[in-house]
Amino acid sequence: MSTYTKVPHAGSVVDCAVLIAAGTKQGNSKRPAIGCSAWLSEAEVNCRPFLKCLGAGGMQGVEIVTSDDHSGLRSPSERACRGVASQRRQVHM
Repeated sequence: MSTYTKVPHAGSVVDCAVLIAAGTKQGNSKRPAIGCSAWLSEAEVNCRPFLKCLGAGGMQGVEIVTSDDHSGLRSPSERACRGVASQRRQVHM
């Protein structure tokens, strides 16, 4: 998921994209955050290293990816989780 928040940057206040990955373990309905990253946009160039870091941190067994339909998120998540089903977040439909 992603959200925007205001942050100080280069002497002014700008919108910052905060990317948050949540996951569950089989048989557990809790969704702990497994990763968080802040960037100035949701561009693919920013999302790609975030997803790569999740994989390097041991993320495995991904069964479905649910995200915004933002191309900066969609394209790298499709590459990082090849063959995994994806779903667009209902709030954005």
